[in-house]
Amino acid sequence: MVLVAVNDLRHFSSKKNTKVLCFNNDMVSDISKKILKIAAEHPTAKSLVIHTGALDVEKQQSEVLKQDFMDLLNKVRGLKPVVYVSGPLPTVRRGDERFSRLMLLNRWLKATCAAQSINFIDNFNIFGERRHLFKACQCWNKTDTAPKSHMLAN
Repeated sequence: MVLVAVNDLRHFSSKKNTKVLCFNNDMVSDISKKILKIAAEHPTAKSLVIHTGALDVEKQQSEVLKQDFMDLLNKVRGLKPVVYVSGPLPTVRRGDERFSRLMLLNRWLKATCAAQSINFIDNFNIFGERRHLFKACQCWNKTDTAPKSHMLAN
């Protein structure tokens, strides 16, 4: 499995057959430009999990973000590994507007992925009411074994 993320998720998996690639501060459009090369560099990967989009929400350009995701989804649709889009994580102590934008993105991604037959990991549903899984900095609580939504892709 290859996990492509825009934040540091290296601690999420210790499995030898999992490669975690972190592209800090990359937007969806940046990941879209890299995704075919990433897939080509990992030809034996059986699954590809893409976790991106939360940073784009801060720009408050939802239509641009949707188009960037459409470009990304169009690129990954024909790839050999099974593709999973990991939805945004719900926020903790980051304000109502950010939470609302992430929730709307999550709903749109869920529907769009379903329409394109792309697997979607609904992190809002999985972790939405589980604040204990987060540290104060919005990072996952590493001592808890539950916050590993990408493991659903194995």
